[in-house]
Amino acid sequence: MKISRNAALLILHILDQWLPPAVRDNRLLWRLIFRVVFRQEAALMLDFKEKALLLTPGEIKDIYRRIAPYNIQRPTDLNTESIAEILARIVGPTVLEVGCGHGFLSAQMREHYAVTATEIHIQTELKNACRGVTLLEAFAEALPFADAAFDTVICTHVLEHVVDLGAAVAELRRLYKKRLIVVVPQQRPYKFTFDLHLHFFPYPHSFLLAVGKTAAQQQCFSAGGDLFYVEEKKP
Repeated sequence: MKISRNAALLILHILDQWLPPAVRDNRLLWRLIFRVVFRQEAALMLDFKEKALLLTPGEIKDIYRRIAPYNIQRPTDLNTESIAEILARIVGPTVLEVGCGHGFLSAQMREHYAVTATEIHIQTELKNACRGVTLLEAFAEALPFADAAFDTVICTHVLEHVVDLGAAVAELRRLYKKRLIVVVPQQRPYKFTFDLHLHFFPYPHSFLLAVGKTAAQQQCFSAGGDLFYVEEKKP
């Protein structure tokens, strides 16, 4: 199924804002829905949030592999407003993208910056999309780079997926020299969702509270239905 991120955000807004919690958290109803959408992987989607903390990195990789055929097929999860904001705020010359997905953003940046990108599993399609980009397999909670190795670190639609949010945020902060850019869905917390999200940020202050106060300058705002966060070292 193909649907743009902007259209998907509208659908999710209706589900999150207009369906009462009694419906959104009804396991019987969502078992039926997931059987239609995810077929033989319906049970996996129903129980993922409860079991995530006990899973090994290898098991998490396998779950994402199994769910991939049922995901919405689009080049990026970024909406158009967030893409424009990111490209306008990059400080170079070195850029790290943590969790590059299909490589859409890294491919956009490689013409102007020295780009390194990580993903938990790098397939041939990603290598082809990101020629000229240095690619490494890694989880956001443990990134194989030296402190302050990149002028700008970018992480979009990743933190909602990580098991250890605190560890992932600490790694992002450790690696940037000048600016950190993060995009996450502006989404209410529900047990049953069409994604493998573990963390939910319905408001800008929800995200700020989750990442915690730091000595750096922090800004968080809504951008086209997602949350856009910028952190930069003070002069």
